[in-house]
Amino acid sequence: MVALQGRVFDRYRQYQKLAPEVQTQVTAIAESVLTSKLFTKESVGLLRSVVGVSSDRLVDAVAKHLSVEKPEAASLVDGLVLSGALSLYGEKNAELAAKLDKFAGAGVVFVPTDAKLAQRGDETSVWSVRDGAIQAGVLKRPSKSFFGAKDAYVVANETRKTLFIFDADYAEELSHKLDLADSSVQFDDSIEHGVKVTNAVDSVIVGTPSKEMQNEWLNSIINAGATYREAFNTNLEAV
Repeated sequence: MVALQGRVFDRYRQYQKLAPEVQTQVTAIAESVLTSKLFTKESVGLLRSVVGVSSDRLVDAVAKHLSVEKPEAASLVDGLVLSGALSLYGEKNAELAAKLDKFAGAGVVFVPTDAKLAQRGDETSVWSVRDGAIQAGVLKRPSKSFFGAKDAYVVANETRKTLFIFDADYAEELSHKLDLADSSVQFDDSIEHGVKVTNAVDSVIVGTPSKEMQNEWLNSIINAGATYREAFNTNLEAV
């Protein structure tokens, strides 16, 4: 099982398989075509709009910029999504979770992942914490709800020394974050295969899918900046 799970990382791995010259083209398009002038308020439902660009308009813009036919432009739009420059409105659609090509189509609206281009201020999204991430996936968080523990998408980022928690792997805003530089991490038995991260002002408990993943997450959180805290030390402090 790969350490970095979720559509943002799946797409980027696919992007890295593209030919170098295609990646160069995609980067050039992202820098020259994906500007604030391209993105406008797009209607996506009754009395609802988002900052984005329709599929047809984006394909036309890419085709005109590179002087290529629309099928080739559409494949480069795929590259823009795979690279992480664009997402799609309606990412919660289960079909998009594993989709890796042919994103352009009738009725599709592309949304910039850059928070400023999308007019979301400085909001942290899953896309914005991809670089420097060393572990990512769906974990469980304790809940007092009748339905028990709830899913959360968690990213341990070594570069930023932070544990980021989102509601889903396509989230455009952050649910919670914990600075790992001054944190300790330990195994926790309050939830199955649990890991607890604590610092002077905050604490987070997550449940992992298996004992193997519990060890993997603990080690990744240590590598991202936290200090390992053995359970017997915790027990001594409680005496």
